[in-house]
Amino acid sequence: MVSEYQFDTALKRMSVVCKEQDADTYCVFLKGATESVLGQCTRIQLGKNEMNFDHEKFKPELYDRLEIFASKGLVGTMSLFFFWISIFRLDIENLSLTL
Repeated sequence: MVSEYQFDTALKRMSVVCKEQDADTYCVFLKGATESVLGQCTRIQLGKNEMNFDHEKFKPELYDRLEIFASKGLVGTMSLFFFWISIFRLDIENLSLTL
């Protein structure tokens, strides 16, 4: 693990940056409230297939499912987002990456 950015109540998320052993590749893991994590997503992986994340297409179904969880008392749903990068500069204040 290279860096850990504690949970921020305003952003409703936290991040961890890990370096792949024996390579100059890093993986960033971000977890938090689904609405916060979804805003960072540009691609989605469904099984072995990866595609652009179409917010208009997927967001309604995701939020419908979250409402079902909430109706069953599962109000604390969280999401996980990750991506691989080679070279990066971390903007700590905004928890965003600039390639």
